[in-house]
Amino acid sequence: MTKKANPKLIGAFVLGAVALAALGVVIFGSGRFFAERHAYVLFFPGSVKGLTVGAPVTLEGVTIGAVTDVKVVFDRETLKFYTPVYVEVFPDRIKDTGQYRTEYLEELETDEVMKLLIDRGLRGQLELQSLLTGQLQVAVSMHPGSKVHYVSIEKDVPEIPTIPTTIQQLAKAFENLDIQGMAEDLRKTLAAVEQVATSPELAEAVTSLNKTLKDA
Repeated sequence: MTKKANPKLIGAFVLGAVALAALGVVIFGSGRFFAERHAYVLFFPGSVKGLTVGAPVTLEGVTIGAVTDVKVVFDRETLKFYTPVYVEVFPDRIKDTGQYRTEYLEELETDEVMKLLIDRGLRGQLELQSLLTGQLQVAVSMHPGSKVHYVSIEKDVPEIPTIPTTIQQLAKAFENLDIQGMAEDLRKTLAAVEQVATSPELAEAVTSLNKTLKDA
């Protein structure tokens, strides 16, 4: 006697096939599965709260890669904590015009070209990806004249130097503000205004002014 097919088993098989097909379209259709990629690490001063795996890496506003990992490491020599941010960059997202191409540059590897760019001011910064969610992204751009600072605790991955971001500079500025003192000064100012506004002298002056205007 022939067994009746299990509808649940067939349904699960169909769903699995559809999921695999969709995954194939995403991976192979994007072309990123076989794309050349290069790994780098960045060390940002301060907190990296809001930066997650998968966040974009941008150059002049164009996505050229993504964050692959964010860790916390402890350096026993300096007794400091660091948060290395690992990224992957897709070189094929960056094209040159060919106008300034030389045989020397053509012979260089991508990491060597990156070293040249760093020498000329390439730095990494944290930027707001979304103001509503507070999510961050990594932005690399040219900052000629900025100092090069390497943490140099990651030996296996090339490091891109970083500079403080506008967000971090604002946070530091707020930390240095005497909020309590400013609040106390404001309280005293409001108290003085209230004292003047409720003084008998002001009431008499207003009454006298009204009388003068009526008699005029």
